[in-house]
Amino acid sequence: MARPMEKLDFLLDENVLVKPARSFDEPAAELWLKIHRRCHRVVLSPEHSQRFWQWLRRLRSRLDTHPIPTFLETVSICLTHSGKSTWVTEENVPEEACIRHQKDKFLARLAVRCPGCVVVTADKNTREDFQRPEFMEKRGIRAVTIQEALSLAKGSV
Repeated sequence: MARPMEKLDFLLDENVLVKPARSFDEPAAELWLKIHRRCHRVVLSPEHSQRFWQWLRRLRSRLDTHPIPTFLETVSICLTHSGKSTWVTEENVPEEACIRHQKDKFLARLAVRCPGCVVVTADKNTREDFQRPEFMEKRGIRAVTIQEALSLAKGSV
């Protein structure tokens, strides 16, 4: 008998939205589709959600001609539907000192409030920063590439 699929909370770096919109990065686009179609959720704060919506507005013309016709709708559902998102607050935490890139410190603020989440980023340094005990051992947080996240979302890892 098949085991039920694990429901995961994915904390997506903004590049996971920008890449499929700008250059049709297929794994990143497929990740959004898998999160939407399966029982997974996107970790959001009001500020993080606002950043995603700003990107969507900037990239609207590209998204209107996206190779996946439902891509914009899928992302919108993930960002607005209560069953597709896990909302947390974005307040300073000591763990953000572990993140080298200033622009990615907010990921630490969100991840700490969502133990067990999967941080998805294209930045190798940020993934390495999340491999520290403060995240992995204390909170069960893991950081992965877009391709690894896609495998997790499909349930193949």
